[in-house]
Amino acid sequence: MLSSFTPDTPYELFELLCVLFVSYKLLRLVDIPYRACFSGMCSKNFKVRYGEDGYAVVTGATDGIGLEYAREFARRGVNVMLISRNASKLEVKKAELQATYPNVHIDVIAADFANLEDKDIVRLTKKLDSINVGVLINNCGISYEHAEFLTDISDELVERLIEINVRALTVMTRIVLPKMYEKRKGDIVNVTSVAGVMCTGEPLYAVYSGSKGYVNFFSRSLHHEAKLKNVHVQCHVPHLVATKMSLVKPSWPLVPTPKIWAKAAVDHIGKTSMFMVTPYWFHNIFEVINDALPYVLTVPMHMNRVTTTRIRALRKKDIIKFEKEYVKLHPEILKMNEKEKRKTVRKAYEADKDSKRKEQ
Repeated sequence: MLSSFTPDTPYELFELLCVLFVSYKLLRLVDIPYRACFSGMCSKNFKVRYGEDGYAVVTGATDGIGLEYAREFARRGVNVMLISRNASKLEVKKAELQATYPNVHIDVIAADFANLEDKDIVRLTKKLDSINVGVLINNCGISYEHAEFLTDISDELVERLIEINVRALTVMTRIVLPKMYEKRKGDIVNVTSVAGVMCTGEPLYAVYSGSKGYVNFFSRSLHHEAKLKNVHVQCHVPHLVATKMSLVKPSWPLVPTPKIWAKAAVDHIGKTSMFMVTPYWFHNIFEVINDALPYVLTVPMHMNRVTTTRIRALRKKDIIKFEKEYVKLHPEILKMNEKEKRKTVRKAYEADKDSKRKEQ
């Protein structure tokens, strides 16, 4: 029996610690199928949870994960408030959702989270105070164009990352919390990223990873704080999802569509014991395994991934730049179809590179 085992030497103590560590990791692996297969099965009745007049307020709601969060709530009969920067796009998405779900109320409010002024906060507060906010989904966020060193990204991008990923999320939370505390009910969901929870962080995405790390620990801390007022705060962790921001295509099981991911995410809302959730089953498995591996394996693996991504992105940008000049000298390629044109430009680009290397 392990409980009766008393280590007599440093070696035996080391063996005991190894057994305990492996046992802990195995227990976490056992937890995966439960979370993936059973945790989301008994979904909450959100109309009962928030009331007939309750709203799901979703930021960054005109594309990707945000739009699918909104669609999923509307499908379950919950009124939806869409918040995004582009007013005309908001109206288009409002009309689409209203046509699909005529029995729920869809409302919108435009706000530029990269430049929230006092007047915008007053306007948002007035609008949200006029409705019964059942759940706030802080989904709006931005990342880098591609993997890059901190010294090679612009000051403007650094400021936008902090304004949108950190300040706007905090402001929105402060707007809705007072009335939730007053009612003693409500949910707040903050969408972070694997870059904000992974033990290695995300090299070459340092500011993005740091801003999403803020979302992680802000949510953890606020979860316990808000629980005293019967308000539930949860943090959702997406890995790669096929969105415009990630620039990747759906690929089962690694990369789900926003629709699949959002359904899994909404299924977990209201589970009061869970403040940090990786809702998609395969992402959950990857996360546990990644955290179980030693840094000597994970750091080189992630560094290789992001440096390869950076090299490919810079090469693509270089080809696009080359193409603009090449077309000026060879306008005849404009008559080619896209595939032939791309092949011709890349062949000329490689020849140009080889020529320059030989000159050096």
